[in-house]
Amino acid sequence: MPTDTKSIDLERLEAVAAMFEPWAQAGEPGLALVVQQGGRTVLARGWGLANVEFGVPITERTRFDIASMTKQFVAAVCLYLERDGKLSLDDPVARWLPDMAGTMPRDTLRDLLTMRTGLLECGHLSWLATGEARDARRTAKTIHASAARLGHRNFPPGTEDCYSNVNFHLAQLVAEAAGGADMAALLRRYILDPLGLELTEYVPGSPRTVVPHRATAYEPAGEGRWRHAVWVVENSGACGIVSCAQDMARWQRALLSDELAWLRRALCQDRPLPDGLSSHYRLGMRVGQHRGLWFFGHAGGVPGFKSNMLCFPEEELAFVFLANRDDVNSNFLASRIADQLLKPRIAAARASVGETRPPPADELERLLGLYLCPEADHAVEVTIDQGLLRAEDLHFEQRPDGSWTVIDHAQRCDLSFGEDARTLLVRHNNGPARLYQRVRAEERPALPLEAYAGRYAAEGLPGFQSVDVVDGHLRLSVGSPCHVDELWWLVPIGGDRFAISDTQGGVSDFILSFQRDAKGLVVATVMSGYRLYGLRLERRTEEPRSANVVGGAASPRPT
Repeated sequence: MPTDTKSIDLERLEAVAAMFEPWAQAGEPGLALVVQQGGRTVLARGWGLANVEFGVPITERTRFDIASMTKQFVAAVCLYLERDGKLSLDDPVARWLPDMAGTMPRDTLRDLLTMRTGLLECGHLSWLATGEARDARRTAKTIHASAARLGHRNFPPGTEDCYSNVNFHLAQLVAEAAGGADMAALLRRYILDPLGLELTEYVPGSPRTVVPHRATAYEPAGEGRWRHAVWVVENSGACGIVSCAQDMARWQRALLSDELAWLRRALCQDRPLPDGLSSHYRLGMRVGQHRGLWFFGHAGGVPGFKSNMLCFPEEELAFVFLANRDDVNSNFLASRIADQLLKPRIAAARASVGETRPPPADELERLLGLYLCPEADHAVEVTIDQGLLRAEDLHFEQRPDGSWTVIDHAQRCDLSFGEDARTLLVRHNNGPARLYQRVRAEERPALPLEAYAGRYAAEGLPGFQSVDVVDGHLRLSVGSPCHVDELWWLVPIGGDRFAISDTQGGVSDFILSFQRDAKGLVVATVMSGYRLYGLRLERRTEEPRSANVVGGAASPRPT
């Protein structure tokens, strides 16, 4: 008798539940999870504590910040406004935000909702344009002002896509201008009230606002202890909704229903990039494949709150989880849950393409390191996380042909290592491959360290980068004229390039390159890394130092 690979048996549900039992037994923060099959709830419960201090348990009605899962709701509001004739997704942003005409003359609302503007991420904008990288006054309006003042883009609008929360800060302002109401009211009008999402609301302003029945956000403090996680950016279109797993499951059912089929199709519609390639990011929604099975959904994460929701329409499966602990990797956990729930379907899909295999530990070890693409001034750090290869904030498993494919469903990415792991070929979303060369930290820089020291800034903006020689090493600080927000060490990787240290004391995939003029004097920095492409800052506070002496002492980075 044929096996029904779509129905979920009790054994698979128990396997999912077993992932979270340790949290409940240890009295730790945890999560709520709802699984639906064929429109019917087959699992709905919580594990762990909503508040550790008072021992309050998590249930499917416990409320959490859903973070970036908010974006799909903002996009849905924009689609409702378009349906009502209040705006068009192809409206120029400047039609609704006139002060953006100088820096965003051709960008459309659709560009915002599909992450195709090339705008910098919030943190980069804040310390450059307002000097508020750690300031709780970072609101949609201040970020809006920052975007209006800074002309740098990661790429020309509409040509590529790159995730940036700034897009949805601005999309919220466009929706409010066109809809004649604030986002909280628009959400109630179009989505929350019609669908009966009673425990869901948009909470504008400070994330420290008291919200009834909301879980407390926690982060690990070491040795089995926890501390409160702090989130300082004010809520806006990029985040700001508080909800529960029960309500989010109801939203999933609505999206999968015939009644809202138009909205589902619009949110998931593919508009290829100019090069003809598809993008996994649609209108506030990610669309892709998990081990060959089509899905749509979105993850979310702010300090202490992690979330994810996935819908597999062809499998008639949907699940959502909301967590109040910062050590949850939302995409990786969603992949593990999907692997269990879809086990027979995944096995059938793999039988046609070949089984992936776990490589030996020594094989993983030889691949670790930092790889640099000089043409793009971009680096990829390859590490091990939970026994898996990790790069570009994604986890990978090996195919039978020796190449590596991404496990996390957030996007498509393939890796191929060259002989002796000296080179790395990276291909995102079936786009053109980019070749990286392995580099060794602590290479000798091209100039004495003093030649790089100085302050670097963008024209007309108070935020800065300061490069200083401290104890025989270069230190990078960023901030405003009155306050230094962040400090990192710079690790030489050859020539005038330096890797920026990460919070664990290793090197990150952020690269700071120094540029010189025709006389060999250092005149600018160029920073590239996660969600940041080629940001150039010019030397401001002192004349470039002479570069007559070539070479410099390289010593271990301070610990």
